[in-house]
Amino acid sequence: MLRILSRLGAVVVGVFLLAAVQSAPASAVDAEGCRIAPGYTFTFSPTCVNDMAATSYSVAFHAPAGSSYAWSITGDWVAVIGGCGSADAYCTVSTRGSNIDREVQAQVTVGGVGTRSYTAYIRAFCGSYLC
Repeated sequence: MLRILSRLGAVVVGVFLLAAVQSAPASAVDAEGCRIAPGYTFTFSPTCVNDMAATSYSVAFHAPAGSSYAWSITGDWVAVIGGCGSADAYCTVSTRGSNIDREVQAQVTVGGVGTRSYTAYIRAFCGSYLC
């Protein structure tokens, strides 16, 4: 009987721990790099690549936590969608999809001391296939 109660207790504790881990969202503070939407890749990395055809893309850049940010976005981008300010740890811009390859680069100085660089590669799609 003691053995059954012990196992039942372990199962209950395991269920509570699993629920706690699943309900805790991944912290945006931990994210760094870029990612492209629409797409199938949801993690940030120093370089990112589009993985599906679209007429336009959103390129999200995310810097590590800091007290201030100085963003510089270069390359083939159209407009700022959100962030990109001195208090923003993120900067999201739009770019066009087309039948030629494109790049968008971001440099961000965090807290006035450390500069990070990220590059988004927008590959050319001809219809639903890479050109």
